[in-house]
Amino acid sequence: MKRRDFIRNIASGRGMLMLPLSQDLQANEKADSKIDLSSSPDSLNADVIIAGGGLGDCAAAHATLRNGLTVIMTEETDWIGGQLTQQGVPLDEHQWIETHGATALYREFRKSIRDYYRQHYPLTESAKANSLFNPGNAVVSAIAHEPRVALHVLEEMLTPYVSARRLVILSLYFNWLLKAMIMGFITIKIET
Repeated sequence: MKRRDFIRNIASGRGMLMLPLSQDLQANEKADSKIDLSSSPDSLNADVIIAGGGLGDCAAAHATLRNGLTVIMTEETDWIGGQLTQQGVPLDEHQWIETHGATALYREFRKSIRDYYRQHYPLTESAKANSLFNPGNAVVSAIAHEPRVALHVLEEMLTPYVSARRLVILSLYFNWLLKAMIMGFITIKIET
């Protein structure tokens, strides 16, 4: 199922998706909210649904979760991270990325990739000490790395929210749920 088809099916009425229309969400009041996983398997309730599990979708989920809301994130493949974790496509960054032009979350992500290599790979002392260490030593990116390292870092960033039942990731393993919703057998209803 392609994301484009998912959205088209929602828009055509084959599935139902209810998003909060109110702009006055009180995130602080929602800080203790959790997604009830014990209820019937044909419904999940959350504040926000994110259709996709790419790098930008993970960032959107993280920002939403930091603001006290609950999230259901769908991913049509086996794992999150999009091209970065599945195709080995390096980060497309501008030449000033090491000094400015990035969010704090993105800087944390990049630092965590470097830290992962420092903790789990045999590196020279000079590589360990270099704050701008480029694991892949590639010219195309200032931080070329293996897809599995990016996946590990993303999962590590989101795991506290999954453990707290504030984030549910529906991946290929749960694709039957998404297909059932699109076919109209179940409804994912997001309420505030």
